[in-house]
Amino acid sequence: MGEPPLLVRRHVATVLVSCASRLLKLAGVAHRRLRIAVHGPKGASLVRLLPIDRILYQSQDCLVALCGDVMIQIWDGPAHNDVLQQILGFFQSLKSAEFQARKLYVLHIVSETASPPNAEGRAIAARFLDHIEFHANATEGTGFRAALIRSVIVGIMFLTQVRAKHAVTTSVAEAAQALVAAGCEATASDLETAVLTLRAGSRA
Repeated sequence: MGEPPLLVRRHVATVLVSCASRLLKLAGVAHRRLRIAVHGPKGASLVRLLPIDRILYQSQDCLVALCGDVMIQIWDGPAHNDVLQQILGFFQSLKSAEFQARKLYVLHIVSETASPPNAEGRAIAARFLDHIEFHANATEGTGFRAALIRSVIVGIMFLTQVRAKHAVTTSVAEAAQALVAAGCEATASDLETAVLTLRAGSRA
């Protein structure tokens, strides 16, 4: 089979060049859109990486993660004293190292299946407050059980003479807003997304 006529070759070449040109233009548009999405139309960075730095503790009952300057605690089961003691150790380590000159905030989520600590556990939890700037609690659910847990948390706050401020809420969204108002680095959206991500990961 011989070579195609010159006219055919030129036509094919023209079509290929046209296709390549269109692909380059599409790539350029995509690149500009990506740049706008990442840097903003004037180059100002709009990127906010989800600040899940590391998981500090994870079990069926509790998950603790550091997200920027916010420690997220998600409780789904009993608040055992040995776990509370470990978390106290995390606070002490963080404040003696990377948070020595930074403020540390806490997003404390208590699900409907969680149980409050006993008297010894409450005493351990009260010591958390020595190391933080602001504590935002989200006790999920309604009814007597949720009200009991909120009253325990409020009781710890009032009976403990510490500088940390606090908010006791009924949802992650409210608690996240309280943390933002208190001055944490993350946005409320960051924190809500982080909680969803952590919960999804723990159930996977």
